[in-house]
Amino acid sequence: MGSTGFPDAPCKTAFSAADVTGGLVMTQGIMLALFHRERTGKGQFVKVTMQDASMFLFAQHVTSLLRVPEYDVRRNGLEHVESAPNGGFRTKDGIICIVPSSDKLFAKFAEEVLEMPELVNDKRFCKVTPRMENREALTTIIEDKFVHMTTAQVHARMQASGLPSSPIVTPKEAFQTADQNGEAIVATVQHPKFGPLKVIGKPIEMSDTPAIINKPAPRLGQDTEKILKIMVGLDDEQIAELEAKRVVRCLRE
Repeated sequence: MGSTGFPDAPCKTAFSAADVTGGLVMTQGIMLALFHRERTGKGQFVKVTMQDASMFLFAQHVTSLLRVPEYDVRRNGLEHVESAPNGGFRTKDGIICIVPSSDKLFAKFAEEVLEMPELVNDKRFCKVTPRMENREALTTIIEDKFVHMTTAQVHARMQASGLPSSPIVTPKEAFQTADQNGEAIVATVQHPKFGPLKVIGKPIEMSDTPAIINKPAPRLGQDTEKILKIMVGLDDEQIAELEAKRVVRCLRE
């Protein structure tokens, strides 16, 4: 939150970043531990804190944060903290993200998208450092051009020039588009109560061992009996005793 938002106020992310990142980092730790066990036969304890996992995402900034007294990851609204132009810019009907931040890409951007080749030789914008120092002036120039163009028009012009850009859409729009395109990040499972149900799919695609998402999350108590028998070694009588004491709940079809 301290690094996200506009200069006058921090902003919370729209999703549980620390929770998800902690799980992803823990997955890596578990795989490393399994690999070590495969080679040595020894298991080990794996610890991941959500704060450490979140701080790891700032890897590109760590050296400067620890060694440069005046450096910090500052809130820059729609723009990137380390390069310009890089981020969201307002158009006639929305906001588009563009990243022509290197000197080579900026020259192409100025000439082919803005149709302002004079910017290439402008001492305020000719190199990365002066562009950062004159970010506000550059943003004004870009948005004065973009305000007369729709997001789609800017995106089409950027694509035609081979420059990185993307319309900024809502999460709902992103998932709906992915679903319509049949992308793997959206899956459909058959739920016993709700019927066909859209769920999060897979962010990784494997050529030889593809993952298959073919069932919904279990209902409360659905797998309890199986787990207690297979993993804990309890028998029917012991499980029934736990149920009677309301320690566990077993859902039976």
